[in-house]
Amino acid sequence: MDFGFKLGIILYTIVIIYIVIVSIVIYVKSINKTMSLYTLMVCHTLGVLWLISGMNENMSSNYSELIRNVKITLFPIYFIGPCWFLFSLLHTNKIKRIKYGLLIMLPSVVLYLPLLTEKYTYLVIAKKVLRDPTHNDWGLVYWINYSYSMICAALGVFFLLYDSYSKNKKFVLKDYLIMIAVVLPVGGSNN
Repeated sequence: MDFGFKLGIILYTIVIIYIVIVSIVIYVKSINKTMSLYTLMVCHTLGVLWLISGMNENMSSNYSELIRNVKITLFPIYFIGPCWFLFSLLHTNKIKRIKYGLLIMLPSVVLYLPLLTEKYTYLVIAKKVLRDPTHNDWGLVYWINYSYSMICAALGVFFLLYDSYSKNKKFVLKDYLIMIAVVLPVGGSNN
């Protein structure tokens, strides 16, 4: 293994540890176990799954294994942005019931469907090179979902910052830690 690959594994591990620690601290310190807390835990779980499946993708030994692993890696990537947006809406009381918020997930569900078939996978994964796992040519459906996820992530950050500032007239460290733990994987999803 070359140095860059080892460094990548170390960075993945550090981010996983950070996400897990932030999740545990938030969960333990929360008096009220609310739907927004559980949604945040789902976001963090998706972040950890993304990082673990990304490592598995980078260790693929043949092309069919690589494509299968990319499909697995894309699952958390497709849903972490909308999940984050749903969390921010619940946390800021913009919505009260999760069933309405689940509509936010619908575009990602529909856009993930081509990955469940061999025939339409090319709409998401146009080209992937085994020797260079960082080289990707993504299809149109991937870019549509990527744009949707980035919009969801940005809206989630906006709602949290706006809510935090309007309540406290300052930004709270806890809000920053929560955002970093989720937005880091979302921002890094376009490898």
